[in-house]
Amino acid sequence: ACGIDGSLYVGDFNYVRRIFPSGNVTSVLELSSNPAHRYYLATDPVTGELYVSDTNTRRIYRPKSLTGAKDLTKNADVVAGTGEQCLPFDEARCGDGGKAVEATLMSPKGGGKWKFMKKKIHNISQHSL
Repeated sequence: ACGIDGSLYVGDFNYVRRIFPSGNVTSVLELSSNPAHRYYLATDPVTGELYVSDTNTRRIYRPKSLTGAKDLTKNADVVAGTGEQCLPFDEARCGDGGKAVEATLMSPKGGGKWKFMKKKIHNISQHSL
């Protein structure tokens, strides 16, 4: 994912790293490595905030700090997902229209699939940008 300052965010196994335009690299976040799994990165083009969608925990995280975090395992807030799985054809229990942190997610992937308004999920579509 690309930041608004030209930084590049990359996944390096269970670490999310930031590569600055200067070439300097810093670690932003450490995800669980048990088991190894895919996760996806996206940035907000207006605010520059980074979002990490973790298919293993079924949650979407936003790092608290993009530079200089002391404990990388605690450097994120959950912005969506309880960790429970949203089952197909059971949309009533998935949290559509409720608080994002109370929603159950199936397999959050990449950007362009979430729509947050006032910290609520209003729509989770199967279409991406």
